[in-house]
Amino acid sequence: MVNREELKAFDTRKYPVRPHIGVGILLIRNNHLLLIKRKYNPDAGYWSIPGGHLDLGEKVGKAAEREAFEET
Repeated sequence: MVNREELKAFDTRKYPVRPHIGVGILLIRNNHLLLIKRKYNPDAGYWSIPGGHLDLGEKVGKAAEREAFEET
């Protein structure tokens, strides 16, 4: 039987120390939805809603505010 340490030697995937949580913001005014054009990969050049990653210890609402400000 193979033990955990032996299995780890075959696993080439990299895992983050903590999970990465994404935040997306739907900003609607007068029946219009705000979209941004992505500058970077993945999907550079495509339209998207503003968003990004939640910082460690950050509240979701604050992350949404920050990302909306940073990306618009």
